[in-house]
Amino acid sequence: MTLLDRYRDAVLRVAARYGATNLRLFGSAARDRAGPESDLDLLVAIPNGFNRVASSAWRQLAWRGRRLPRPE
Repeated sequence: MTLLDRYRDAVLRVAARYGATNLRLFGSAARDRAGPESDLDLLVAIPNGFNRVASSAWRQLAWRGRRLPRPE
């Protein structure tokens, strides 16, 4: 199971909740070179009028990605 496979559902759930589109993966996970300490690097298109609550959720997901519980 790849790093993206482990976090796909969480990323898609947050994207759907806040209307984010055009998610793009880059970095080591995109090149299939992610190691045990790797994170997910995502580029996300956000809709006009994106509010602070949604922005906070994305920052939390982005900055705390390594701390998310790993799905079994």
